[in-house]
Amino acid sequence: MLTYYESKLRTLGYKMRLEIIKEIYHHKELCVSDLQRTFHISQSKLSYHLKQLFDAGFILRCERGTWCYYQVNDEEIKRIISPSLYEEIIKRQ
Repeated sequence: MLTYYESKLRTLGYKMRLEIIKEIYHHKELCVSDLQRTFHISQSKLSYHLKQLFDAGFILRCERGTWCYYQVNDEEIKRIISPSLYEEIIKRQ
């Protein structure tokens, strides 16, 4: 059981991933190219972070044609960290 939480917390332990969650949260839904314009990192590096967040259940993926759109899975994040900490992450500038 501890390994489960260690893995989830490790996923959230990267500033870039928290920034990705925040960006998606504020736009409700974004695709990789939208996120690339915001973060100015390679598509492969961004896709890696998105995969880690998706595998941990922190974001949801919706495929429409050849595009994948991502949404934040609030419930899963709040299961791992407190709702108040989550709100602080989302509000950070």
